[in-house]
Amino acid sequence: MKILLIEDDDLVREGLSGFLTDARCQVTAAGSAEAGLTELRQQHFDLILCDFRLPGMNGLEFFQQARDRDSQAVRVLMTAYGTPDLEAAPTKAGVQEFMAKPLTLETMEHLMVRVRDQAMDSSRPGRAEGSAGELRKTANEEQPMRHILVIDDSVTMRRMVLASLRSLERVRFKEAASGLEAIEQLALGPVDLMILDLNMPDMHGMEVLRFVRSQSGHRHIPILILTTRGEESIKSEAMASGASAYLTKPFVPDILAQEVWGLLGTGDVRLRKKILH
Repeated sequence: MKILLIEDDDLVREGLSGFLTDARCQVTAAGSAEAGLTELRQQHFDLILCDFRLPGMNGLEFFQQARDRDSQAVRVLMTAYGTPDLEAAPTKAGVQEFMAKPLTLETMEHLMVRVRDQAMDSSRPGRAEGSAGELRKTANEEQPMRHILVIDDSVTMRRMVLASLRSLERVRFKEAASGLEAIEQLALGPVDLMILDLNMPDMHGMEVLRFVRSQSGHRHIPILILTTRGEESIKSEAMASGASAYLTKPFVPDILAQEVWGLLGTGDVRLRKKILH
């Protein structure tokens, strides 16, 4: 399968290119819409992945200009700035699918299966037109939005945690700078996972953990302890008090992301070879 990937973020482009290459695809990567148009003039592609926000021409403008080129290619618009208006616009530009960032390995695997299925259907008489319409439903629509509450009195640490988890799909983040603020956040809206520091000035993380586990409406929430306290006795106390996982600082971003991914119920993380940024 030949794929044209248009993405201006170097890390995202490299991550996606690596995954697609591992999946035995031939990938041509471009950092701008203009460069993508140049590639389209030179060769045929089975799949075109294009980010919405690009320097100069944006993704929608790219697809509008490319509408008459490679009409058999599956066209996917990627963006972290999804709105109902934007999601409705791609079909006018000949786009078959809208995918919300951040992307995950699972999302890309689903896309590859659907593209291969379309290629097989397109080779059968009378099936090409219908199969293109079937692609308009995305895997993102099948997954609920999850809410992660990050609790740490250090602004820098909260930012590091959020940066490490930006690859997770359909996740919204909330922040709390203290234990008391965390309890307030629980009352204000849904929380599907808590990442909790222990050493905080007003209310110790262990107290927050025990409080949450004592509340019938919140005791089911997975709680990942992220702390500088590496003593086995502290870890044992936290796990006995109801912690779902325990990591120490400084942490490895990929390990934190994999732990969170597993606690959110997205599958066995041991089967995940990598997380796409």
